Amino acid sequence: MDRCHLRSNARLVGGALIWMGMVAPLSAQLPSESALPGQQRTARSLPDESALPDRGRRRLPENIGLPAENRIPPSIAGRHKSAVTTYSLDDLATRPNAHSLTTDLLAQIVRPDRSPDGTPWLQLHLKGHVGRIRGLAFSGDSRRLCSAGDDKRVFVWGPTTDAKSKPAAWSYQRSIHWQIQRGSRGRIYTLATSDDLLAIAGHGATGGLGEILLVDARTGDFQVALVDQQIGHRQVVVSLHFSPDPEHPGLASVDREGRALYWQPDRTGQWRARVIQPADREHYGAELAGRLYPFRESAQVLMLDAEHLVLPVFFSQPDRPTAVAWQLRQFDVETGDSQPLLEGADGLHRGMVTALACSRDGSRLASADLARFAGPNAFRFFLWDLERRQQVTQRTDRLPLSLAFSENGQTLLVGTSRTAEKSAVVQNWNTSDSGALEKRQPDVPVSSDVYACAISPDGNHLAYTSGAEVVVQPAAHPGDRHRLRAPISAPLRVACARRGPGYQVAIGNRKEGGQIPLARIFDASAPQLNSPPQVDEKDWTQPQEHRGRWRLVRDDAQSPPRILLTANGRTAGQIPFDLNLHGNPSAWCWIPDADGNPRAVAIGAQKNNNVYVFGLTREGICPILRVFRGHGSEVTSLAVTHDRRYLVSGGLDTTIRFWPLAQLRDEDRLIDRWGAQFAVGNDDALEVISVRKDGPLYFRGVRQGDTLKALTWYDLQAAVNKNKPVVTRKTAKRILQRLRQSPWDTLSIFHFMRGRAPRPLFQMFPAWQPLVSLVVSENREWAFWTPAGYYDASFEGHRLFGWQVNRGLNAPPDVFLADQMRKALERPDAMSRLLETGNLDDALLQIDAKLPTEAQRAVEEAYALKPTVRISEPAEHSRTDAATVRLKATITIRNGQRLVPPKAFANGVLATHRRQVNRQSI
Repeated sequence: MDRCHLRSNARLVGGALIWMGMVAPLSAQLPSESALPGQQRTARSLPDESALPDRGRRRLPENIGLPAENRIPPSIAGRHKSAVTTYSLDDLATRPNAHSLTTDLLAQIVRPDRSPDGTPWLQLHLKGHVGRIRGLAFSGDSRRLCSAGDDKRVFVWGPTTDAKSKPAAWSYQRSIHWQIQRGSRGRIYTLATSDDLLAIAGHGATGGLGEILLVDARTGDFQVALVDQQIGHRQVVVSLHFSPDPEHPGLASVDREGRALYWQPDRTGQWRARVIQPADREHYGAELAGRLYPFRESAQVLMLDAEHLVLPVFFSQPDRPTAVAWQLRQFDVETGDSQPLLEGADGLHRGMVTALACSRDGSRLASADLARFAGPNAFRFFLWDLERRQQVTQRTDRLPLSLAFSENGQTLLVGTSRTAEKSAVVQNWNTSDSGALEKRQPDVPVSSDVYACAISPDGNHLAYTSGAEVVVQPAAHPGDRHRLRAPISAPLRVACARRGPGYQVAIGNRKEGGQIPLARIFDASAPQLNSPPQVDEKDWTQPQEHRGRWRLVRDDAQSPPRILLTANGRTAGQIPFDLNLHGNPSAWCWIPDADGNPRAVAIGAQKNNNVYVFGLTREGICPILRVFRGHGSEVTSLAVTHDRRYLVSGGLDTTIRFWPLAQLRDEDRLIDRWGAQFAVGNDDALEVISVRKDGPLYFRGVRQGDTLKALTWYDLQAAVNKNKPVVTRKTAKRILQRLRQSPWDTLSIFHFMRGRAPRPLFQMFPAWQPLVSLVVSENREWAFWTPAGYYDASFEGHRLFGWQVNRGLNAPPDVFLADQMRKALERPDAMSRLLETGNLDDALLQIDAKLPTEAQRAVEEAYALKPTVRISEPAEHSRTDAATVRLKATITIRNGQRLVPPKAFANGVLATHRRQVNRQSI
């Protein structure tokens, strides 16, 4: 049965078209109602920064929370009259420390009344990861392996053959989505399983930052969201661990501020939280909390049994007052009382506790830290034998990052980091005799840091991560490794053509003999991909071209280390990189002036994935000229186009981005930060007198003539000094002063007016989005898209990406592919003119395209017209052996749309005998 509901802005008009169809014999689990022919139910991975505006079909609540940082203001024409957007500046339950990110702090004080729903967020759709994997967990029956990380989704893998008959080949089964937003919001840092129940946590995207999601790993169905407005997590959750006793379910969690909670379902099935340890600021005070924060990046927790959990607790050393040390303590989850894990054991951890693991029966525990010693085996991990009440220290030659025990505690996996001289490895230790540890197998070399490892409950399989790749191997056949990855490789090197016409980029994806040869060429002016037999290096820019006598060096003599700029071998300026926020430089290139002399340097930040452009100076601090924000993972390579108009970047998120460099100058701070100019009018109004069409504010819907009535931000230093942290400026001169001096990594809230009508509030950093992005798969399919959603693609390239729309914390997101929007969004003529014109609006005007009210609303408007399908029969996840299957569905469309005769497929077989049963109007 097909039932069509037609809606208009003023009233609801409904029609019902009832049809039935019969399909060929089917003996398999039926796909969900949202699955399309030849596609899986859910999408696969992301260039995580391209969000687009809200145009949902739901009724709006009376009070909508502050929109996400890249929420695009809706146009006035053709819109429902929305409720006034409100936000509250409540007191923080736990005040931040000096190392907190202001984006996280603002999310705490500006709390939405509900999840930021309705915004389409652009994602790559692949059957594998495109970002660093941080969590691994096997299901209780060992038939599923879940992985998650920086690309903001959970992938579920499973064996394709009977593991009892021969070593099983593992492959993709499904994706599980949760709420996401721009930047790091939505990254998954930790997973935990209890039978088929999967817990997901990380950098939350619904305002509280610390939500935990419980889903069914077998079906992907949502179970419950764990949130507590009074005592719940207000920061990124970095560790989870279920009770090993299924008769007494419980879940332990800890976040980056040290808050540890124990969750337990009550008699009604609702999960309730109990504080085991408060946040560091509450527990230790502001000064000590500030010192501990950098070492909380991988805070750990685990449950020994249904009644006890283990936490690292700060240990004060009077003889070393500035040192950071941790003692493992065992907590009673009912009383909160704690005691050392082993009385009298010399097992203090230094710096950061990087990993914790225990056997299922709680008899053995392993822990690792950042401690480093002299000699070849400079690192260590501890083995705690809780039955014998003894602790053993094992030295190793690489830093342990992850640990995993077998169920019986007889085997321990250790995943390590890599160094400049050594690859990372996975070590397999025999722990049956804690007094005589030995390796079961030779170390397995791994190309990237091993952030997670796991052993299946039945002991038959080992799994570990390598960057964006999951490796699964049978325990009995260590050489038979299955690499689970997306059919795409990250661009490790990008280079620009030395001359025009047009814009061409060469791409290298593999290292060969310490070099990264260029192998593919993408012509962005006539979008197409070429793979010549050989790419002549002389025709393409080199990584350190145009640097002249300038160099970047790291000064480790200072604490923390500094990034210095040198000229002719002498120290010149200092690059203002905060290693806690930015990490180390991951890539850099030199930007020349018209004469080819270096005038600036662009540097990719390892942690927040931004690209910073610094002016060159011979003394003092190098000024930041522009910040580019859009990559979802570490930037790998940077290059400048032949005419110096664009910076091109490649990243581990597998994307290549083009960023505008025009008007790059330190003296124009408004253009560099916001892409706009302001002036104080006669009525003391701050008016926009010009706005660049490729700039940050233009993409938020700001236009010439708009006036900025108020600007709000979070003052971190005021919070540290216990003053009022939320600052609002309403006078034109003070707003203008703040706009010119706004710190580059600070989020601000804008309140614009257009005439007498207020514009919806939005929040943003002084950072530029990419003009256009590119992805190229290993089978030569490609997609080339703008943040607004207009795109060009190869024959199958429109299946590489799509969008996710959040629908609230208690509902799964809506996911759809670009091929569902081809008619509205595919614009090859405009895309071929994009880099020439320098902005999307002018490119569309050149082809006389019919524009939406605001070009950046293209996906939003297309999504509003997308039909929705709900299959009512047969039930989702049901199985049948019948010769035929009858299908019933409900299709929802908008007023004015015509419903084409629907088609249904089962395993690629077209349904027959479709008939209309009924049509009704409401």
